[in-house]
Amino acid sequence: MFGFLDELSKSIKSDLKDVYSSYKILNVGGCACYVQNYIKIISYTKNKVEIKVKNNTIVIEGIDLIIQELEKNNILLVGKINKTYLLKEMKEDVNVEKK
Repeated sequence: MFGFLDELSKSIKSDLKDVYSSYKILNVGGCACYVQNYIKIISYTKNKVEIKVKNNTIVIEGIDLIIQELEKNNILLVGKINKTYLLKEMKEDVNVEKK
């Protein structure tokens, strides 16, 4: 796992400690969604879950969404996952060179 994160850190040109401290979303085959380092659950229905993370909100839409596991900073949702997206659009960094 550490090798994967090291490679990911290089690919996205971000320090590994930033990758570790930020939120993470893992969609497992459209049948489960794991969110790590969330702040709080904003809303929850069987078709839509909104989760607050640092500087944004993750929205997960699907069918028969159930909270399978809930820990202090980690949540596992199961059901049919149709969409996972950030509520606030990411803005282009003016310092990033366009190709």
